[in-house]
Amino acid sequence: MNSKNKEIIVMGFGLFAMFLGAGNIIFPPYIGIVSGEKWPAGLLGFAVTGIGMPLLGLLATFRAGGNIDKFAGKVSLPFAKAFNFVILLCIGPLFAIPRTAATTFEVGILPLLGSFDPGSIWGISWRAILVSLVFFVITLYFSLNPSRVLDQIGKYFTPVLILMLGFIIAKGILMPIGKPVASVVDNAFALGFTEGYQTMDALASMAFASIIMADIMSHGHGNTGEGLSMAVKVALVSMLGFLFVYGGLVYLGASGGEVFANAKDGHTAVTVRLVDAIAGVAGRYALAGAMTFACLTTAIGLTTAVAGYFEKLLGKRLSYKILV
Repeated sequence: MNSKNKEIIVMGFGLFAMFLGAGNIIFPPYIGIVSGEKWPAGLLGFAVTGIGMPLLGLLATFRAGGNIDKFAGKVSLPFAKAFNFVILLCIGPLFAIPRTAATTFEVGILPLLGSFDPGSIWGISWRAILVSLVFFVITLYFSLNPSRVLDQIGKYFTPVLILMLGFIIAKGILMPIGKPVASVVDNAFALGFTEGYQTMDALASMAFASIIMADIMSHGHGNTGEGLSMAVKVALVSMLGFLFVYGGLVYLGASGGEVFANAKDGHTAVTVRLVDAIAGVAGRYALAGAMTFACLTTAIGLTTAVAGYFEKLLGKRLSYKILV
């Protein structure tokens, strides 16, 4: 394998991990459970908005120059400023970034703490405060060097993610806890379609495109035909990773339909119980690790994208590091 292909794979793994957040793990099993025998239709709907739309967002932004302002600027410059301002606040500090820390605590850490509880302050659990503090210190550390974010995530975080999710998926396929039952939803495709959009990856794709181009330029390829070709290949590598993960997790949910078809819990609780039934204590630890790393890589990617955009928007009156 030549050096360019290695770079593409590492960056593709990094992009995959940045996209892979809380919703990407907890939504597919739920779709499989309620879709039952119609799980392929549910998976197809989820793939359209959870894989297809992010891929189109990346490709469109690459074609526009690899910059979210140039992408939205096809309408007008004022529209681009307003559109990007709202989107980056939504996928950044107002919703998606806080969600990564909250889900890490709820799914990744809380089940492992057991009865340990040092109390709370002003109604806020000390456990949640400490986990959030550590979570965002790590996010800060990796976000301070934006040109190497994809490489760092691809080398250090993605292998752990693939290993842990692969263990859960393989265990569920080789030793299923049941079989798909009749669907409890009228339109499995529509359910998958809307759930896939709720991952917010379609919105994040336009911001992540700039990170890909920055990393490619840091490797000396530039925003040229060669650089754009590499960017497209990076995007395809990441989306193939999603196809494997989504297909496996939706099938796991469908195979647990006999046990969980009437579950009234939310997405998160059902996912935790499903993995516990499939792989026991080992699965619980694997899910905790996968969720923690998935949310962490998403937080790093979003922080990098949002801080980089607002540095340019403010004319560098605030530095990138201060914004991070």
